[in-house]
Amino acid sequence: QDGASRDKLLICKLFGLIELCIFLASILCVEYAAETFDSAASGARMRGLYPAFQDVHVMIFVGFGFLMTFLRKYGFSAVGLNLLLASLCIQMYILFAGFWDCVFSGVWERVPVGLETLTLGDFASAAILISFGALLGKTSPAQMILLAVAE
Repeated sequence: QDGASRDKLLICKLFGLIELCIFLASILCVEYAAETFDSAASGARMRGLYPAFQDVHVMIFVGFGFLMTFLRKYGFSAVGLNLLLASLCIQMYILFAGFWDCVFSGVWERVPVGLETLTLGDFASAAILISFGALLGKTSPAQMILLAVAE
């Protein structure tokens, strides 16, 4: 195998292992927030949160994605890696923020996921994507995935 094939295989294995861990942890530790089921009480709250969530989400996936196309050599791979890193970071934020909330509160319960959690996950992924923009072209995709996990 040549170096490029080995790198692609490493990325697939690394990302697959991380996603498997996130999937299993999500099954065991995550539930929908109560506000998602009670439509009468949460209607006004959802109407207030959803536009902000939608704007931030578009900024993360479309804005940062096409911002990274400024390098001609890395344009297409930058958009794909942006989508991969942003989705990975949002999933990791949900798990890690919920874990640390449980640690500091001393109460162990399932992590509630709602629009507020998803919006905060978008903000957390923005920090990783800013680092990604600074390191684009200098690091491999596998290194960027490890950076996202560490950051």
